[in-house]
Amino acid sequence: SFTGSVPNNHWGYGKVNAFQAMSRLVTSVSEEKSAPVAESFRLFESYPNPLNLMSGVSRQARIRYRLPSAEEVHFKIVNLLGQVVKEVSIRQTAGTHQFYWNGRNREGSLLPSGIYFYEIKAGRFHRAKKMVLVR
Repeated sequence: SFTGSVPNNHWGYGKVNAFQAMSRLVTSVSEEKSAPVAESFRLFESYPNPLNLMSGVSRQARIRYRLPSAEEVHFKIVNLLGQVVKEVSIRQTAGTHQFYWNGRNREGSLLPSGIYFYEIKAGRFHRAKKMVLVR
């Protein structure tokens, strides 16, 4: 608190009673509990990338994604010409899911080496990432 003459319109004018000023310090803060925040949508990098079908190590790419709520998920693999070569739609619950791609098109034929995009749409969420296929 402040002691001194009134009016006090000059900076630093008067004396401060340190004991009284310290007694009014905030010594605790109550924590407000809030509702948990849902995890956000996320599309992870494919693994392995590049997908080397001749390596013998992995004959398919794993593509993971996270949904904060249950959604109808539309998944596509698209070539550089913008042609959809593989497409899957499925209803999924909240959580982390994965999709495996073996380098084949809708008819089951192996696709040529090149750059492909994997794309996911779920509700308002839409993301695409790039992967390389090597044969």
